[in-house]
Amino acid sequence: MNRIIIVLALTVFLLVPLAPSKAAGSDKEDDPTTQREKGVFAFFSLGSEPPDFEMWVSSSDEYNGLPYKYKEDYLISQSIRLGTGYGLFDPQKDLLNIRAVVLVHYTGPAEGKPGRVYFQFPNQKKDYIPTFSYPYIKDEWVSLIINKLALFSDIPLSVEHYDTVKEHLLYEDQMYEGVLTIQVRPTEADHSKPIKIGSLRQWIMIGEIAYMKCEVDSDKNGQRQQLWDYVAPWYEDEYRLLVMPEDLKYPHPYDLKK
Repeated sequence: MNRIIIVLALTVFLLVPLAPSKAAGSDKEDDPTTQREKGVFAFFSLGSEPPDFEMWVSSSDEYNGLPYKYKEDYLISQSIRLGTGYGLFDPQKDLLNIRAVVLVHYTGPAEGKPGRVYFQFPNQKKDYIPTFSYPYIKDEWVSLIINKLALFSDIPLSVEHYDTVKEHLLYEDQMYEGVLTIQVRPTEADHSKPIKIGSLRQWIMIGEIAYMKCEVDSDKNGQRQQLWDYVAPWYEDEYRLLVMPEDLKYPHPYDLKK
């Protein structure tokens, strides 16, 4: 059963408007590819053809801003870098990391119903379903739709959890700026044709939530606090290993002698 954890001791985006949203995330220091590039890797890895690396590079602002004499070397080096990154990308293991600004508010218990905590995307209607878009070539983007994301925009609170939220966010029905951090496993991609939205052509990809958390600026100390997080059942073992202290990940030498 899916689990949603409301943090007790607070420490510390089907086809509606497909407006591009910036996909972001922190990359490992030793990883030469970015999260925006990995979104494109994910889309093509779910199909039968790789990206056109030379077209990808030659369409970039960086390439077009170079003096002519440097363009060939840049094209070669960046095509090799992207090709290597694509070859190493595994859609079954490599998650896409996304951070998105949202507005968060909560309501208290009323008429026998529990309190609830909500999030919504700024300047969007209630039924808006966001896409997180990754630039590819020229006016083409890969646009990721996160399956079941809307289920987390309205979460019931137990009495205990409501009291904890209220302790840090003093005012009901007041909008607080928050951040969603989402790790997504891409699962499906439509390679038949892109959808034309304005001047952009968007290739659609679907992903499943592996891990997600919501943080918000607190009234109590002005610092960002975690309100809740969620781990998908299929990701629990991997997540548990990731958050486990290093000294517990490996057997003690004494245990190996048993």
